Amino acid sequence: MMDDNTIITLDNNQRYTIVSKINYENNNYIYLANIDTTSEFIIGKVENDEIVIIKEQPLLSNLILTFAGTMKDNN
Repeated sequence: MMDDNTIITLDNNQRYTIVSKINYENNNYIYLANIDTTSEFIIGKVENDEIVIIKEQPLLSNLILTFAGTMKDNN
């Protein structure tokens, strides 16, 4: 899996940094923050080195809570 603070460019030609990574229900997810618009973030599932953006509300809500707990524990 990619390292934290790695900068990647997505298909929308926007640059993001990897803020955090988690394994949730046997899947790898990453929390990305837009470098130019810090209020924009994406949570994506990593599949075969591709990032699939999560849009499904129940899963997205659970992932946000899990990321928040993980980042709080790391600080």
